[in-house]
Amino acid sequence: MVITMDAILPLKDKHIVLGICGGIAAFKIADLASKLTQAGAKVDCVLTESAAKFVAPLTFATVTGRPADVSAVVKMIRCRGEPAPSAS
Repeated sequence: MVITMDAILPLKDKHIVLGICGGIAAFKIADLASKLTQAGAKVDCVLTESAAKFVAPLTFATVTGRPADVSAVVKMIRCRGEPAPSAS
């Protein structure tokens, strides 16, 4: 699927949160985050620990100009009362 800038322009000045999990598709999400940012959207990226092994959080911080957060996923899980993921 090709995403053109014309298709993204309606998102100008919007706040978008991208949740990224581990997998090869994480590389494509970095490109999407970049395009959304170029179109004027404020993009926050939240990565699982598995995603951070595929693409460094610094990559998302660089393309969005905003810090990427890995710890937020663990915080959300703990808020729901589920046990924290084990370090494998």
